[in-house]
Amino acid sequence: HKLLSELSSKKFLAGGTVSTFDYEIKLKNISAEKVTVEVIDQVPVSESSSVKADVLAMTEGGDKDALTGKIIWKVELSTATEKIVALKYSISYPRGHRRVSSFYRARKIRAKF
Repeated sequence: HKLLSELSSKKFLAGGTVSTFDYEIKLKNISAEKVTVEVIDQVPVSESSSVKADVLAMTEGGDKDALTGKIIWKVELSTATEKIVALKYSISYPRGHRRVSSFYRARKIRAKF
């Protein structure tokens, strides 16, 4: 899980600010067998009506749950292959607020192996 650039873009619009985040997840199969992987990621979910989080782009095949913000991709990797799963989202919030993280609570999802 890699952040391509923190606050990839930050725009000040009339009465508000829009911050954009761009992530990628790199998967690589080094085993001798075909593998199916379930990749789980999450976009922030706002608890305030003045803050909105929108998914701008994500790799095809991802299923998003609007309530929790959880996104699940089911990826099939054959032997010695590599795949990148990308996610880009924006958060818009009112002008004058210093930290975006104070407006939404990231609902953490534990990995199950």
